[in-house]
Amino acid sequence: MPWTSSGRITNPTAGQIVADSGALAGGTREPLIAVACSVAATLELQQRDAANAATLKSQIISVPANTFVAFHVPMGIPVGDGERLRLENVSAVTGVLSVSVFT
Repeated sequence: MPWTSSGRITNPTAGQIVADSGALAGGTREPLIAVACSVAATLELQQRDAANAATLKSQIISVPANTFVAFHVPMGIPVGDGERLRLENVSAVTGVLSVSVFT
């Protein structure tokens, strides 16, 4: 299962992409998303098209302050060749954030 990690990001801005799986081979993915944050944060998990020009589907993820949140999508997400999964920071954060995507 490939692992993409943001590492430690200090004060991420609104709209900043904090994790990106890169282009994926087509098939069904059961991603694991892990987020740690020193302050409350809101992220958006996005499934992007092969050109990385449009969001096909999205889900908001709220993370409480000083916590670690991990979730697995066991029912699977069908992705086409070249599509990707990424996480975008919804609003500016004054603190530290770390995000990982296991695909």
